[in-house]
Parts: sequence; structure tokens; C-alpha cells
Amino acid sequence: MAVLHSKQSEWGQFPIYLKCTAGMRTLDSPNRARVISAVRNIFSNHTYSPFYFIPEQARVISGEEEAIYGWTAVNFALGTLLEASEGSGTVVNPKLTFGALDLGGASTQISFYEANEDIMSNLFKLQIGQGKHWNVYAHSFLYFGINEAWNRFGARLVLSGAKNEYKSTVYNPCLPGGTSVEFTSAIYFDKQGIESWQTSNNNEDLSKSYTATLKNDNPYGDFEKCSEIVRSLLAKDQNNWCNFAHHGDCSVSHVYQPRLPLQQDNFGEFFAFTNFYKVWVSQSCYIESIVFRCYRSFNQYDKIELYSYNFLTK
Repeated sequence: MAVLHSKQSEWGQFPIYLKCTAGMRTLDSPNRARVISAVRNIFSNHTYSPFYFIPEQARVISGEEEAIYGWTAVNFALGTLLEASEGSGTVVNPKLTFGALDLGGASTQISFYEANEDIMSNLFKLQIGQGKHWNVYAHSFLYFGINEAWNRFGARLVLSGAKNEYKSTVYNPCLPGGTSVEFTSAIYFDKQGIESWQTSNNNEDLSKSYTATLKNDNPYGDFEKCSEIVRSLLAKDQNNWCNFAHHGDCSVSHVYQPRLPLQQDNFGEFFAFTNFYKVWVSQSCYIESIVFRCYRSFNQYDKIELYSYNFLTK
């Protein structure tokens, strides 16, 4: 800020950008347009913003863009991006790359370089400089961010999924023992148990939200019950068409994904950041071989037991 302040006379030459991410992508198109229009008006008004601005510098970016920004940042910071980006054409056989995992509030992203460039969907051509580009798999899972996942999770508890049977107080096995939390949502479910903005009982669009109390009167949480409900959010049972069309190369929620690269000479590992880091730290996690043991004291008698590589990839 001190440097910027010293250049105040040149602010009109400094561009200002706003790249909105998943929180804005959860809005419908008219509301996204309304918000972006207001931002552009403010940034164009030199009374409020003395910086250089044209309308295209403020917009909502796609999920793939958000994913590729994470991948680019990781590989730039680790020194694996620029040397391989010299020259022209397509990057082939880079010495080393890393994958990126980004857990935001409304979405989560995965991005990685596929050595064989065998990417059937969600391909992002990232151009560095004037002539060299990378072919990277990049995908963003909207409503899989930490806040929206909580929103979907709570709605599933309160409404019992497709039944849409509202309960004002409901047991949450993921809460520490002897705790409760107020929960508000506008998510409902259709007859197949898929999230919806209207109930399965009628076609009336519901704009009103509902509030309930999530609580756990037991001495401690129930990891098995908690993980069972959380697993249902992944919607892996909806992968039938993806499994058919892409011969099993699918992740979750019927999304195509190439097989994950193995750690080897030309691929380091995945770097997880943002809320992945916060969850890792809050659970006091540490690495023991390939097994991740995450201990989190709900009270002196309770802890979340075990995450392993096999658990995470089932």
C-alpha cells in the first residue's frame, strides 16, 4: 500500500480487475448481471475509483478458469512453469508438474497436467507468453465448497432428502457431543433425492428459506454416521452415464475425469490449499506413510478416527 500511495499521480495508468468466483456463479444469470453491472459502474466512476478500468476487467470467471489459476499459481511458485513454457507450440513432456486442489466456500477445484494429453473433456489450453500452451485438465465442482457442502448437508438432514419432510430439530452426527447450531437453507429435493429449488411435492417455486436446529445430545460425534451422510453429497451413484460414456473415467457427480497421475519423476504430487489447509490444521493432521490420521477432540473421550488413501478414493 505504501508503494501504491507513492504513485498516486499515476493511478490512472494502473489497471484494476475483479474476477468473481463460485459465490457469484451460484446466482442466476439476471442477478449475476445486475451485480457485475453495479461493479462496472463504480469502477468506471473516477470519483470512487481513480484506476484504469474497462468493463471486461470485471466479470464472473468460469469454474475452469478458477481451477487453472490455482494450477498456474502452484506450478509458478514451485518453479515448474516458466522454463517449460519457453518457445512455441504445445508443452510436451515437461520435467515436472504438480496438481492443484482448491477448496473454496462455494466450489472446489481440481487441475493437473495429463502427460499423455489424453483429455476428453474439461480441457483448458493455458497459454503462457505469446506462443506456448499447456493442455491441462481443469474442473470446478459448484456447490462442493466448504460452505455450500454444509448447506447441502444440513438440508439433507432437515428434509430427509427426497421426502422433503421438514423437522425443526434434527440429530447431526458430525457435531461434537453436547452441541447445537442453527441452520438456514433454501435447498429442497426432487423425487430422486437430488437438490432442487422446489419441493418434490409440487411445482411451485419456493423462494422462502427454512430454519432448523442441528444438534447432538450424545457425549460425542459419530464418525461412521457422519461419513455416510457426507459420502452421499458426492453423488457417486449418479455416475452411471459417465461410467458408460467414459469407461469409468469419472470422479463424482457424473463428471468425467482422466485417471489421476501417479507420483513419479515427471509428476510430484497434488498441492491442496485454501480451506483444505484450514481443515487440515483444525484437525491437527499429520502424515504417516500414505495414511492420514486426523485427530480432532470433540471432548476428552472423542476423536475423528481415520482417513486413509483408500477411504478417499473409494
